[in-house]
Amino acid sequence: MTAVLGVAALWLVFGGLHVGLATRRVRAALVSRFGETGFLALFSLLAAVSFSGLVHFYSLHRYDGPAGLALGAVPAFRWALMTVVVVGVVLMVASLVGYPSSPMAVLNDTVRAPRGIERVTRHPFFFGVALLGAAHALLATRLVGVLLMAGVVLLAVAGAWHQDRKLLRLRGEPYAAYLNATSMVPFAAIVAGRQRLAVGELPFGALALGAILAVVLRTVHGSIFTRGGAWVIVVVLGGAALATVQSARRVVRRRRRRRDSATTNPLARWFGPLFLAIAVGHALVGLVIFHDPLAAIVRDGFVNGVEPHLLERGLAPYFDREAAFWFMLYAPILALLGLVTRRAIDLGDVPLLRLVGWTLLATGGAGALAMPVSGFWLIIVLGALVLRSARLDVRTNALLAAGQIPTT
Repeated sequence: MTAVLGVAALWLVFGGLHVGLATRRVRAALVSRFGETGFLALFSLLAAVSFSGLVHFYSLHRYDGPAGLALGAVPAFRWALMTVVVVGVVLMVASLVGYPSSPMAVLNDTVRAPRGIERVTRHPFFFGVALLGAAHALLATRLVGVLLMAGVVLLAVAGAWHQDRKLLRLRGEPYAAYLNATSMVPFAAIVAGRQRLAVGELPFGALALGAILAVVLRTVHGSIFTRGGAWVIVVVLGGAALATVQSARRVVRRRRRRRDSATTNPLARWFGPLFLAIAVGHALVGLVIFHDPLAAIVRDGFVNGVEPHLLERGLAPYFDREAAFWFMLYAPILALLGLVTRRAIDLGDVPLLRLVGWTLLATGGAGALAMPVSGFWLIIVLGALVLRSARLDVRTNALLAAGQIPTT
């Protein structure tokens, strides 16, 4: 029972700090002493340390102690609960798209109308975490795993409830209207007639990315808590930090003056989704055609898993692993190019747009010649669109210089 008691104690520390520091009286006292930024830094530090301790302890004792429910032994329950896990992961990933501008975002002091996934549930991340935790609690083969995941569910539900109360107190009537128009339970507000489902607003790219992530996590499931839980700690804390940075950037951008709508490049709004859609499609194709070599890389621990025998003589290289690795690596690079292109359009950076456009045309053209039956033709199309956008920005900059378009 040492493992069970240890996880329970560490959950009390992490949960107690996480919830206790956020209570009205404690938070007010700490903010008055350290300021808002100082409080956020202290809260983040204590949460990170206590979370890391909990995950590390569990990773060392995850096979110890009494047996759990282990409902995965029953095929019907196994597939149903795995479906719940996938839905949870998809909701969590989808929540990240609208988070920087949502009323829940750190440093965001405005309340806008519900959009996208918020029409389905105002807490997609919390509800996704609750689904993930509940399904794993029922699947866990050891009681220590049941306890860990039950704590995840409790923290997610309590976090959503506490966040609603805090924001209602801080933002008053605007957030009260937001609460009345939404629900925590998915589709409850829609069924009740308080909200409508706007399919066009749903982040289909993020939903697809969530499904891909669920497949990847299933593939590497046995290695998630290896190395002392380092992977879980890095991903969770890194994701939280990234979300906070994105929220801060959104606030800064909103406070800056923007060009008049007449200066907007008509292609700008499509570049992000288009690049992301092609990147996601590329990754999906890679998971299908390179499933075996990718799984082999993961089984070998990923570190030096692409070519583990590179320095040993007399052993054939793993060209299938190399092909799989480089194929999959192009997906995030393509998504990054989309972000760079969108940013270059916002700044009117014509030389950068031309560089990206001609690079895409050159690589896409070379690839299409070498592999006519491939997705390189899409890269050629992207390059042509980027160059077209560069020409539009040249015209806009000329009009701005002539004073024919207002800049504020």
